[in-house]
Amino acid sequence: MARRMRYGAVVLLVLLVAGSLAMYATNNERCTCAPGPPDYLCPSAPLLQVYLPHELYCTRYYKCTDGRAIEFQCPYGLYFDTQNNTCTCDFTQCYRTDPCIVFVDSCRCCNRQFENTGLAPENFYVCYNDGYAVATTCPVALDPCTGSQVQLQFVNQNYYHGGYHDHDSGLNHDDNNRGYYNDHHGGYNNDHHGGYNHDHHGGYYNDDGGPNKVSP
Repeated sequence: MARRMRYGAVVLLVLLVAGSLAMYATNNERCTCAPGPPDYLCPSAPLLQVYLPHELYCTRYYKCTDGRAIEFQCPYGLYFDTQNNTCTCDFTQCYRTDPCIVFVDSCRCCNRQFENTGLAPENFYVCYNDGYAVATTCPVALDPCTGSQVQLQFVNQNYYHGGYHDHDSGLNHDDNNRGYYNDHHGGYNNDHHGGYNHDHHGGYYNDDGGPNKVSP
């Protein structure tokens, strides 16, 4: 009888230790400090066109709309082409390089979501809760008004949207008021106080041959 009791106590102790280890592992699982769609890669300026690859699936992608990353699905059998921003039958689009993950002290415990100290303006880190971070580069946007490409920049560590400057058109974006203006000719201003109207009722559109918006 005593042997059975000792055996039962040992089994119970083993189960308690295993449960504690599992709970510790769960609580210390690496998690991103910026969960959800990658809105932080989208510019606030509604006119700039930006497409982003999906973080998991090569058959999906994001299109930036009014500062938000909206998820879309390619038609069956097609894959998102990150170079041409279209859906293609080329399955090699699913081949991806491993992300560059480094330790960034300021990321620990999600003290910051992003960090770009000492990096080029277009580069920054997206933090994980364990102090590591993935190196990220701001996307290149298309300005449909000028037909030029604009390299977005990470300009404020406390603000998710990057600023930009188009050297061809003189277009600037100011994250403090989320407005942008043309300082070469003075012909266009947007101060979000009635100067520019944007369609918030289904105004975004799908222009790459049939992919559909993914319902949340």
